[in-house]
This record gives sequence, C-alpha cells and structure tokens, in this order.
Amino acid sequence: MADLLTTGKKEKKFVAISSSEHFHAINVLSRFASLSSILEVCRYVQDDITKNDLSSDDFQEIFLDNMISGLFDLKSLGSSFESANTLMYLINGSVKGIDGYIKKLIDEIRATLKKNDLKASRTKIALSWTLDQHEMRGDKIEMLQNLTSRLRDYIGDVEAYEHPNSDLFHSDKTTIIVACSKIDFENIEKNKQDTNIIVIKANPLCEIIQ
Repeated sequence: MADLLTTGKKEKKFVAISSSEHFHAINVLSRFASLSSILEVCRYVQDDITKNDLSSDDFQEIFLDNMISGLFDLKSLGSSFESANTLMYLINGSVKGIDGYIKKLIDEIRATLKKNDLKASRTKIALSWTLDQHEMRGDKIEMLQNLTSRLRDYIGDVEAYEHPNSDLFHSDKTTIIVACSKIDFENIEKNKQDTNIIVIKANPLCEIIQ
C-alpha cells in the first residue's frame, strides 16, 4: 500500500489511527477558526468604500459552498470532547459563525427587496447551488433546505436550482439569484440574458450585482 501511494509522488508519512484523528481535528479547527474570523469581521462592514476595498481580496471567492465543507466533521468534533474547555469554545464559536452568516445573507436579501422597492409577491428567490445529491455527509443539502425554508418565511416563491436554466432566467417576476458557489456564479454570469434580475454572491461580503 505504501509503495502504491508513493510511486512518482512525494513520500507519504504513516501514523497511528489515533494520531491521524488528532491531525484531522487540528486541520478542521484551523480552517474554521480562520473562516470564522473572516465572517465575523465582514458582518460589521457597512460602508461602500470598505466593501470595495475588501472585495479585491482573495476571500471574496469564499462562497457558501466552501463555508459548509467540513461542517459535519466540525460538529462531530463537538461530541468528542468533554466539558466546556477551550476546544469547545472554538467549535461552538465556529458553528455560530456559520449560523450568523446565514442570518446576514437572509438580511441582505431582505434589504435588497426594500432598497429596490420590490414586493414579496412580485419577487422570486432562486438559490443556485450545484450539489452532489449522493454526498455521504449531506451537510450541504441540509443547509440548502434550511436556507430555503427560512427564506420562505419572508417570500413565498423560493426555489433551488442546480444550474441556470430557462425557468431561472425567464420569469414574470423580479428574480434575486443567490449564487452559492463560485462555479454557479460563473455559470450565471455566462448565461444571464434577462436584465430583470439581481445577483447576490453568497460570499462573506454578500456582494450584490445588478
């Protein structure tokens, strides 16, 4: 097995299963701690100058799809540690950071309706998120269902789409498209024809493109 894994590649280091679990925990916690820092700081960005400056940074390419990757593992770590120690603060804080971002995204969508004087009955929300329906963890599918349900509390017409299609771009309503991944945003930009749409990038800044 070692020979197969190292042929023509960098030599692999083998460790005990317990050690690999600790390495994985460090990687997951490090990733979400960094992500939470970005999400929490961006929640307080209000003025256009700061938004424009920050939108030139690499983290604008972090979409909801990236944020959710590994969330199942993060929550699983929470059941692996006992008592209210520092690790639990890191885990719970990261989970709350994701929840806080979802609330911010929903607030941005509602603010967009108000800013553009759009009536809920004449507006459609299209969540564009290409997902693997057979993914074992299923945390992205669960998040999409959660986001769809919460948005329907404010707007009745909310649908999820795996890719831009005729139904998405030809509607008798003003359509707000939420691009939940980089590939979905690129597909939307490539295929959009109707000017009666507003695109919101589900990244830390919730950038709006009209």
